[in-house]
Amino acid sequence: TNWSFTRLPLLNVPMGRSLIQADIDLGGGKSITIINTHLSAYASTDDRVPQVQKVIETWNKSPRTLIMGDMNAHPGDTDMQLFLDAGLTSAQDATGKADLLTFSSAEPVERIDWIFGTAEFSFKDFEILSTQASDHLPLLVTVDLNG
Repeated sequence: TNWSFTRLPLLNVPMGRSLIQADIDLGGGKSITIINTHLSAYASTDDRVPQVQKVIETWNKSPRTLIMGDMNAHPGDTDMQLFLDAGLTSAQDATGKADLLTFSSAEPVERIDWIFGTAEFSFKDFEILSTQASDHLPLLVTVDLNG
């Protein structure tokens, strides 16, 4: 397994953000890439756009990639649309569960956590688990690698 760490652009927000990427050998000559990030909170969509652009640049359209994390962004926001425009699929939307909310765990009122995947993946059995182990609710999905 190879991994790397990349800082994301910091604009009008007080806290630095980053991503971590891991390439995982599945054996048989196959591997997958996992990118996890936490985009700026208490920021405008415009402040997150350069962060999403950096995530997409780091991904570099590599096949068999999952990108996930606390994006602090809602469905329909410009920054999340960038992931979709880049050819990624939202696991939550692909499984017909777009209405499930992820924040806060005490009283969910918004959807700001995401799992995206490249075309080599399909998603099923998407759930949001009920727990207060974090201020966000965990996303659970079965991911199948096609081919």
